[in-house]
Amino acid sequence: MTITRLKDSVARLGFESDISDDVLMPALSRAQHTVFCDRPVTSVARLVHPSYRGRLVLKSLVHKSGGYEEYALDGKAFSMILSGRGQYALIYGQEREVYPFHSDMKPVRMHLRSGARIRFEGDYTYSVISLAVYDETRGENEDDIPLYSERSEISLKRTIPDFLALSEEARDGDGAEIRGATVRDGRLILPDGYSGEVTITYHRAPIKPSGTDPDEEIDIPPECEELLPLLVASYVWLEDSPDISQYYRSLYREGISALRRNLTRVGAGEYSTNGWA
Repeated sequence: MTITRLKDSVARLGFESDISDDVLMPALSRAQHTVFCDRPVTSVARLVHPSYRGRLVLKSLVHKSGGYEEYALDGKAFSMILSGRGQYALIYGQEREVYPFHSDMKPVRMHLRSGARIRFEGDYTYSVISLAVYDETRGENEDDIPLYSERSEISLKRTIPDFLALSEEARDGDGAEIRGATVRDGRLILPDGYSGEVTITYHRAPIKPSGTDPDEEIDIPPECEELLPLLVASYVWLEDSPDISQYYRSLYREGISALRRNLTRVGAGEYSTNGWA
C-alpha cells in the first residue's frame, strides 16, 4: 500500500475529499507501531561477540573523609560506579585532572592515556563500586566502555536498530541455545566468558515512511494492508469525531482477531553484522 492509496482511503472513511500530510503521517506512524505489535514481524540478527572482560581493580571501596586512596589504571579505559558526594582525580605524571561528583549510583566510563593513576579524595564519605580497567576498547565513545560485570552484555536496542522484542532464545553459531543467556531491559546478558557468534531472532519495528514520496510503499504485513486505513482513520478522528474513531477501531480489532484465528504467517528477514556487539 502506498501513501497516496492510504490517504485516499482514510479521506473517504472520514467523508472528506483530502487529508493533509500533517494529520496523516503522525497517525500512520502510530498505526504502524500498533499493527507490528498485533502482528509481529520476525527478523534474524547475527552478531559477533568477542569476550570483553575487564580486570577488576577493586570490587568496592568506602572512602572516608580526610584521607585518600590511589590506584594504578593500567589499560586503555576504565569504568566504575560512584555513590555519594566527593571527587576523584586522574593523575598522569605531574598532570592532574579533578572530577567532582554528587550522585547516587553514577556510572563513570572514560578512556585512558598511558601511565594513569586514580585518586579518590574529598571531605565526605562515599562509595566506589566495581572499578575495572580494559586492555581494549570497542569504539571511541564512552558508551562503548562497559560497566564491569561477571557476565557480558549486549545492548540489543543499540546493536539492532529495529529491535522491538526477543522472539526466541539466543543461539550460538551452530544454532544451539546459549545456556544461561537472559534478556533484561533490552540487554542480552551472556554467560561469563562467552565468545563467538550470537544469533538473535526478534520482532522488528516498522520502517517509517520518509513522507517525501507519495508513491512510497508502507512497511506493513501484507495481510494487514486492508485494515491499515481503518486504524489510521481511528487515530485521525480520535478528537474531532470520537464515535467514528471508536467505530473504525472496533472494525480494525475485528479484522485483527480474524487474522489471528485463520492465518499462520511466518516472516523472517535478516539483519547481519560482523562487528563487535
